[in-house]
Amino acid sequence: MVTGYCTKCRKINEMNNPTIKQNKIGLFYYEGTCSVCGQRIFKIVGKNKPKENREPIVIKKDPIDSLRDMFNLQSGTKITRDLLSEAENISAVLNERIQKYSEVIASNQAEVQRLLEQVK
Repeated sequence: MVTGYCTKCRKINEMNNPTIKQNKIGLFYYEGTCSVCGQRIFKIVGKNKPKENREPIVIKKDPIDSLRDMFNLQSGTKITRDLLSEAENISAVLNERIQKYSEVIASNQAEVQRLLEQVK
């Protein structure tokens, strides 16, 4: 899995059909197409030819991109304070539900322990 910066999507995407090439001054680079939009993308890797079986590069997702995915927004859409506050509200509700369910689980575990002691 090779990644490169797509100038059309304006983010780092995986590269389809990456090929290793060398430019005039001797630098090796990957050339392929963006997996999202199909734009040609490149990634310079240096003077040494890269190995074919490279370790996968983990892409850390930007929180803004996560918000765009959550609300099905296109990459050109600006994130407003309204969207950020809505995301914070959703996060608060989810945290409350997690706390509620963890309390229910804890009380159920206590009841199970009590019933096991009665059986003994």
